[in-house]
Amino acid sequence: MRSRRAAKRCVSAFTLIELMVVIALLAILATIAVPALQETIKSNRVTSQNNEIASLLAFGKSEAIRRSSEASVIISETDGGWAGAVFLAGVGETAQGCPDGALRCARGDRVQLDSGLSATFNNRGYLTPFRVQAVYLEHDNCSSQRQRRRIEILPTGQVNSCSPNDCAQTLEEELCP
Repeated sequence: MRSRRAAKRCVSAFTLIELMVVIALLAILATIAVPALQETIKSNRVTSQNNEIASLLAFGKSEAIRRSSEASVIISETDGGWAGAVFLAGVGETAQGCPDGALRCARGDRVQLDSGLSATFNNRGYLTPFRVQAVYLEHDNCSSQRQRRRIEILPTGQVNSCSPNDCAQTLEEELCP
């Protein structure tokens, strides 16, 4: 009888050493994964704000064509980020939460611009003056090329975006490591 009771009591389980090994492996994996996740978050933040600026520029161009008027897109540096707005010549409309006269505005944080940008589109959607303009975005704690983007506006009003490594032109300034 005792042998049957002993056999019924025998339950398979993990030993303390096995649990500690699993916990140690999870800790090692976490120390590898967390920095990679932080880099991905930074890269995604730059890409998202890059898309927001490109959207502002496209909106300014389309409004200039639609309303047959000049439209200006002004993007400036702020403390810890940037702010941008689209203004239309002779239009008194103001979007909610935007500066007076702005049809649309946007803000970004933790992403810096290398300089401000002022692009004016004529009623055909072309830049005035007719020349290429560019601005660079970079995460405030930039640690890789994936955290840096270049937005270029061609004289025809087309907006292009690329990472500095993929851009056709070489950069003169020092890039983030």
